[in-house]
Amino acid sequence: MKTRNIYRPYIIPIFLPNAGCKRRCVFCSQKDVTGVEKVPTLIEVRNEIKKFLNYFKDKTRSVEIAFYGGTFTALPIEIQRKYIETALEFVDKKRVIGLRISTRPDDIPPEELDFLKKNKVITIELGIQSFCDDVLKESNRGYDSKQAISGCKRVKSKGFNLGIHLMTGLPSSSHTCDLYSAFKTVEMNPDMVRIHPTLVIKNSMLEKMYLNNSYTPQSLEESLDILSDMYLIFSRYSIPINRMGLQIPVELRNSIVAGPYHPSLGDLVEYESFYKLGTWFFKKFKNGEIVIGKNNLFLLNGYNKKNLRRFGEYVSRIKVIENVENIFFKIGNNVTDYPMVLEKYIEELRSKLETEGRE
Repeated sequence: MKTRNIYRPYIIPIFLPNAGCKRRCVFCSQKDVTGVEKVPTLIEVRNEIKKFLNYFKDKTRSVEIAFYGGTFTALPIEIQRKYIETALEFVDKKRVIGLRISTRPDDIPPEELDFLKKNKVITIELGIQSFCDDVLKESNRGYDSKQAISGCKRVKSKGFNLGIHLMTGLPSSSHTCDLYSAFKTVEMNPDMVRIHPTLVIKNSMLEKMYLNNSYTPQSLEESLDILSDMYLIFSRYSIPINRMGLQIPVELRNSIVAGPYHPSLGDLVEYESFYKLGTWFFKKFKNGEIVIGKNNLFLLNGYNKKNLRRFGEYVSRIKVIENVENIFFKIGNNVTDYPMVLEKYIEELRSKLETEGRE
């Protein structure tokens, strides 16, 4: 059920906490989830890059140096230049092929993109979060969906790799809205996506909203329901998901006040996706069977064998075969492959969205 295996370099993350940010989004508390309190000096940046290059085991795999945690393009141009020049010291040495930055869709004017292009930035990750205007407003993002779309198109038009960051369960959001954002993301033709369910983090504005009962976070089950649909949507269109959920160090997890956190969220989403697509198929086709190889047995079992229990009577219609690598669906004597069944499921999701007036 994985998306196609495409360009995936090692990433050296350099965190610039809130650097360049002109406003504070309701969910944000960088220090509490990264442990990084101050912007690093240029010497610290060099040392961090060297540390990661020594740590990476595969010495043949390409590397990108990434500036995360702030709005890079909103920094004064001379500060941008200093960070970029420091990183460029490691480019053209066979392994480090270029840079990537994270920023907002409303902070990338043409001259900024030209500057980045000239300085070997090859990937731009945009913190879109949602394509629903009411969600963007409630999250204090400071831009609307039109600006989000425009930013994505500008990045693609300049030949950068485009990454889109989405969040589920934000204030004023819903399953329908998050699905709409997923389909709108597909239209932007990104090279990768990141999806994070919203967590209530200490010292964030969202914590205050949660404590005064003006915000209710998703449960883990609610989060898995929407994330599995988004996983299937992006799988259908072969868009890689680079990360599912925040990666929070063990020593900082006490900063999570509430919300659907799980250290193995990506695995849970994949199990849920297989269960969801499988049960949809069995209900749709009374004589349908699924054939999987032993290499995919983990999908049938799920976390703590939860899927095996949930499939119930459908388990008898799932065949595990030794020498099968892919997942196949049988309807009587006719055999179809996973992508065709997935396409039908996604068509139904889209039709439902159109019925609800979001498309």
